[in-house]
Order: sequence, then structure tokens, then C-alpha cells
Amino acid sequence: KINENGCESAIWVAPFIAQAESRVYREHPEYFVQGEDGRPLSSGEFTYEGWRYGPWYMLDGTNPATQAHLTHVFSVMRNEMNIKYFKLDANVWGCFPNGRRYREDATSVEAYREGMEAIFRGAGEDAVVLGCNAPMWPSVGSVNAMRISGDLARDIKTIRMLQREITLRGWMHNVFWVNDPDVFACMKDKDYLNSLHMLMRGGVTKFIFTAVSGNERAMPADALASAAAKAGIAGDTAPNLTDAVEKARGYGNPVFICGSLYLYADLERTGS
Repeated sequence: KINENGCESAIWVAPFIAQAESRVYREHPEYFVQGEDGRPLSSGEFTYEGWRYGPWYMLDGTNPATQAHLTHVFSVMRNEMNIKYFKLDANVWGCFPNGRRYREDATSVEAYREGMEAIFRGAGEDAVVLGCNAPMWPSVGSVNAMRISGDLARDIKTIRMLQREITLRGWMHNVFWVNDPDVFACMKDKDYLNSLHMLMRGGVTKFIFTAVSGNERAMPADALASAAAKAGIAGDTAPNLTDAVEKARGYGNPVFICGSLYLYADLERTGS
């Protein structure tokens, strides 16, 4: 139905982890990184066990059977579900150095990259893969886009931290991959003025407001600029994201884009 409505499908998936209740864990424990007891090693034994449905167990990218499993899963999503865009989350769990792997002489980086190669064999070389919670340097050459910051929270400490992360990693954009900073959107039913004020306190000094395509909850750029001006936040407007980015480039680097994934889709679609 997504394709029938003129859109393209995307999926959010964590390929290197599984919970104990999962089918793959129950039927194929040999697919996983093993502990000294010869059983799948829980990540909770040496690090964070996962943010939901933990503890998480880590798939072993050096195991040919695991690789075949990953290739099959992504081949089904690509060829039977017509999905071309993949957000891969919790990738770093595929790169932890702990535990025993099928190929004992492999480094954790090699294990991760072999797993990623298996994913691309199933997804197709033309697939668009975004790494999230992924090991930064081991992912070079293995993803098309990369999340370069932590999750956004509406407090000034987090905004400053993310602003620093995004600024320092800005040079990676279109060098290693397409940069994907965490973002928030200014919706007419949200506290958008408070969000803008927090950005100002975080050091953002110039704003350009533009519209989100295809989202009825999005505020028109002129309305947002007018509301912001009444609250003491000055900003310019642009009719679309491409013009906004060009205008922002005139301000110098870095260009900090705040918006929703709809804006990111607009940016990718125009090739800006």
C-alpha cells in the first residue's frame, strides 16, 4: 500500500541483536557470540544490556551461518517487501570485543564489517543504509548515512552536547557518508518556541525557517517566523529546504539543520 500511494518503504531494524525470547535465539544459539560457558553471551554481563527487551545477545558476524541468516533476512525485506531504505540501529553491539566468535582470530571490527557485508548482499548494493548507534570508524565504507549525534532531549545540557558533536563531525558529510544529526520538528501543536529558545541558549544565532512537505501538522514558514519574531527570535524564511540550505551556506559553516525526517527526505530528494 505504501508503494501504491507513490511512496517508498523504509524500515528501522537492529540486525546485530536479539532477545532470548526471539525465534532466532531459541532455534539458533550458535549464531551468537559465545561466553566462556559455550552459551550466547548477554551484553548485560559486560556493558549496557539494551534500552528495551533486554538483555540483548549479539550476532556473530564471523559465522558463515549467521552471515547467511543476515543475507536472507535483508533479501526478503528487499525483494519480497520492496524495501530499499534501512535504518540499522544498535550496530555497536556487533562490534563489541567481548566473548568468543566462530572465527577466533578475527577482530571485533572484522566481525562487524563481515556482518555488514552480509547485510548488503541481501539488501543490494543500491540499498540506502543508515547507521545508528554504530561504531564510527569501523562503519566507514559500510553505510550510506550515519547518525553523528546522540538522542535529542529538551534540556540545554543535551542540546549543547549535541551541537558540539554535530559541529565537530560536520566535515564527515559527503566524505564518508551523509551526516544524520538527531533533530526535532516545529509542529503547530508542540512547544516550538521553547525549543527555539533552547537552541539560542545553546549558541545558535541565526535561523532560517522553511516548510515541511507532506505534513499537515507542520507550521508554514511565514507563520513560524512571525510567531518566533513576537517571542524575540529573529529569522529569515525560505520556500523550500534547498533554498534554505543555500541561504544558510552564505552564513558560513557550520550549517545546523533542525527539523523532522520529512526535511531529510526533502534534502535527499533534491540532491542538496
